Amino acid sequence: MITGGTGFIGLSLIYVINILNISLNTNISVDVLARRKINFKNKLYFKINTNINFIKHDLSQNKIKINKTYDCIIHLANNPNANENNSKTIIACDENLINSFKNNVNKPSFILLSSGAIYDDKNNYPLKEGSKKMSLKNKNITEYSRGKLASEKFLKINKSNFSKIIIFRGFTFIGFLKKFDNKF
Repeated sequence: MITGGTGFIGLSLIYVINILNISLNTNISVDVLARRKINFKNKLYFKINTNINFIKHDLSQNKIKINKTYDCIIHLANNPNANENNSKTIIACDENLINSFKNNVNKPSFILLSSGAIYDDKNNYPLKEGSKKMSLKNKNITEYSRGKLASEKFLKINKSNFSKIIIFRGFTFIGFLKKFDNKF
């Protein structure tokens, strides 16, 4: 399962899986959660393989009913209107997804895309895992960062729902499906 499949990283991942399914005749099946109904034919410039299934569901509203077995959950979804007041939306979305797998017999792997912004934004280097700067009380991190950090902590508390958890903290993403801008 991929959440956030309509975003830059999600679309890139779907594109690669699609190529593997078509070119190498693999059988990778993916459910892609999207917050709203989107005409994927207009958004994508490649033909979708039948093993890729799009599901409309807004995780910020409620849990998803899991009636399938998943090997891996790749959680890329985020509030597209990220601003200073969205930590509660980030936390609600992530908690609903994580809690959807509570008491599930199948224990999939869980990959969370977090953010490098959870580190103090005052450019204090080197970055140290577990430092006081990585605290929900740190006044130098944004609400967005607080939401991501709280979600990481919630995932760690509920790690028994999954066979393994991986937290990836990205800083800047560019790639073939995104136009480069030099605003960073």
